[in-house]
Amino acid sequence: MLKNLDKIRGVIIAMITPLTPQKRVDINSVKKLVTYLLGKNIHGLFLLGSAGECSGVLEEDVLQFINIVTELVQKVIPVYVGAIRPSTMETIQRIKLIQNTAIDAVVVAPSFYHTLSTQEEVIRHYKLVAKSSDLPILAYNIPSRVGINILPETAYSLSKIKNVIGIKDSSCNWNQFQKLLAYFKSKGNKFKIFQGDEARSAEALIQGATGIVAGAGNIHPSLYVDLYNSSMGREINRMFALQKKIDAFRLFRNVSTNPIACIKAAASLMGLCSKEVIDPFDYITNDDMDKIKEILIKCGLL
Repeated sequence: MLKNLDKIRGVIIAMITPLTPQKRVDINSVKKLVTYLLGKNIHGLFLLGSAGECSGVLEEDVLQFINIVTELVQKVIPVYVGAIRPSTMETIQRIKLIQNTAIDAVVVAPSFYHTLSTQEEVIRHYKLVAKSSDLPILAYNIPSRVGINILPETAYSLSKIKNVIGIKDSSCNWNQFQKLLAYFKSKGNKFKIFQGDEARSAEALIQGATGIVAGAGNIHPSLYVDLYNSSMGREINRMFALQKKIDAFRLFRNVSTNPIACIKAAASLMGLCSKEVIDPFDYITNDDMDKIKEILIKCGLL
């Protein structure tokens, strides 16, 4: 468990989950990918989130996957793990499964399928989850997946729960994100606020976000680390120049309808893992592989 909350900052990579053709976690590729990312001076790894295909990783693979990653990381950077399950009780169950590993925090979304209807239900969900474990919790606002939006006022209520230490906002609602930052600033609250919309990375950091969470960073982490480091020196012009590079690089995610398949295809071209995705999703076609390869070559990655 993380005791120094100052380490919760910067560029967190929402790591893909390398898979074998049998759809089991590919341990050798996990080692290769983690080694690659650690060599780029990132500030954190987020396992089993959206980019990690959390809904399709087999339960029996979860502990081995986490243990391999934490053994490689050796507490150099925080490791965050998604406990993203359809119900509050299943979320608590998942945390109990993983809480004795060497992870530093869990990332928890509102429960879904039986979609929550009110902000009060969101708060009750997090209170019950937080009560079940002492692990630090990052709330995860991703309304496109769970059907409810965590409002800034609700995020402030969550910050009053002892071990809820921050939020990853993937609402892709820039006005709301600005309100979120302003709301906490007005309260003098040091809640950790991460931007999950990579297209707004530079603007978020300029306005005071704690950091960014990047799925495309599996492929080109240095771009995001350079952006964050530039924000520390308030190099605004350089930040916007880097954001333009990020926007051009991220076009590879739009080659197919499944951005995670695109990230895995890019990783396979770089020799980091196979392009296997969870069932029943399609593989990237050969034509689309060529388009991704062209973008990676332009970015100097191949």
